[in-house]
Amino acid sequence: MWLKCLVRLSLSLTMSHIYCMTYAQNDALVKGSTYALVIGISDYKDENIKDLKYAHKDAEIFASYLASEAGGSVPKENIKLLLNGNATISNIYVAKKELENILKKNDLFYFYFSGHGDVESDLYKLGFLLAYDTPHKSYLNN
Repeated sequence: MWLKCLVRLSLSLTMSHIYCMTYAQNDALVKGSTYALVIGISDYKDENIKDLKYAHKDAEIFASYLASEAGGSVPKENIKLLLNGNATISNIYVAKKELENILKKNDLFYFYFSGHGDVESDLYKLGFLLAYDTPHKSYLNN
């Protein structure tokens, strides 16, 4: 057996909430469905957050890989892809809630994030994944 970690996103997208699910080593033994939430952000709304060049492309490539035979032939309707301006705090939260309502025991879930992360260093020292519309250095209230 091996572990795949599932990042449980809170509204603030804190990286401190990590939960692991156990799956059989051979994916053929996983009897449920496969789902993915794939996020790629190269262009950030806040000018103080430096834009990236290829984060959204990396996410597109990963989503395509999952849909391919080599990636497990995940049905495209089971892959939620949020890129750049569509990867808002609200859209990520809604996608997370939808998946929480769909996922069942024995399902496999992939979470892929390509974009900026940062640490709130003043008070709690928590790590955050930055959504498209995350305000610069104001993570706890988003």
